[in-house]
Amino acid sequence: RLPSGKPIALFFYNGSISQDVAYGGLLHSGKNLADRLIDSFPKDGRPSRLAHIATDGESFGHHHRFADMALAYCLHHIRTEKLAQITIYGEHLEKFPPTHEVKIVENSSWSCQHGVERWKSNCGCAANQANSGKQEWRPYLRQAMDWLRDSLAGEYEKQLGRFCSDPWRIRDEYITVINNRSDGQVQGFLRYTSSRDLEEEEKIRVLKLLEMQRMALLMYTSCGWFFDSIAGIEARQVMGYAARAMQLYEELSGKAIQHDYESRLQQAPVHTGPLKNGTEVFQTYVTSSSVDLNRVCAHLALSTLFTDSPEHQDLYCYKATVHNAEKSTSGSQVLTAGLVQIQSKIILEKYAIDFAALYLGGYELTASLRPPVSLEDYKQCWENLSEPFQKGEIQDVVQVMNEKYGGQNYSLWHLFHDEQQRIIRSWC
Repeated sequence: RLPSGKPIALFFYNGSISQDVAYGGLLHSGKNLADRLIDSFPKDGRPSRLAHIATDGESFGHHHRFADMALAYCLHHIRTEKLAQITIYGEHLEKFPPTHEVKIVENSSWSCQHGVERWKSNCGCAANQANSGKQEWRPYLRQAMDWLRDSLAGEYEKQLGRFCSDPWRIRDEYITVINNRSDGQVQGFLRYTSSRDLEEEEKIRVLKLLEMQRMALLMYTSCGWFFDSIAGIEARQVMGYAARAMQLYEELSGKAIQHDYESRLQQAPVHTGPLKNGTEVFQTYVTSSSVDLNRVCAHLALSTLFTDSPEHQDLYCYKATVHNAEKSTSGSQVLTAGLVQIQSKIILEKYAIDFAALYLGGYELTASLRPPVSLEDYKQCWENLSEPFQKGEIQDVVQVMNEKYGGQNYSLWHLFHDEQQRIIRSWC
């Protein structure tokens, strides 16, 4: 029975078979898996027995290649040979209600003998037991996340409270948008959120607040603490969610908090590799990969050097449009310019920017961005770029780009990874 007084039905899975599925090679054969499940039924003649396991879905194909096929054959073999009836928990529960009441151990987990300490302390549990006792970083990462969570919560309550009476209920119900981001669903949810019609800027603000809270939930993803190093890809991933939450917070509040977050990771040690602590991990792997709207526009600008991009295109979670596109080639060298307009499919924010991009061969490419100017000024700038380019006066082209676009340049390494790799492979 739960603290509320309501009951919850528990199904106790077969631990030994589950362990062999995950780590013991049982998924090498669908028939062997079926035989183990059938053999697990007690031979006591009772009218109903349930044989079942619990394991990560990633075991079936990710950890064990073709294991999804083994699972499919297992179910097929059981069904066609009439070895047992395939069922679901709901059907079994309806036909055979519980007859016993049990008390569960609070704050316990299958993977940590210390309860749930694996997600907040140096408890000794590790993926590689040679690293047991070397997880001093865990409490610092947890404390940094808890501090950030609380910092975000106050701003979220204050700002979303202007639109609705129960911000946390709206946060929970936002799952309906996460599961279906169609325009109708998003607009319907925004109307449901507030008792009045929202302006476009207000809609963007509400969605940013909700996305900030989604990131705050994602940054507690279990595997961030489960493994052995704060420099591992799992911990870096949850720090990436934290970075996005802070980016949205700073846009919404005008207050910078990333430095305070980084300082809380200073004492989280790294035992292997060149990095010394969690702050260096965050700055090396997370900050460098953070994406803002300028980065998205830079990617599109650089891409125009190598493709005749369609006017309208989808780029991950953005809708992009390129206007007034210009392109000039001279041998292997390419010069492009245009106006990029992008809109986030998630928070609906729109952004526009002028660009010029230059490819000189090999890995030498650059793009410059600036706020949009009038069409007349844009055409004049293109003439100032294209004329020296066709004459081979590349230094003059670069000088115009620096003068007219403010000198902030983007290179090959600002392309998103997939496009970056595609371009590099084309040169090999």
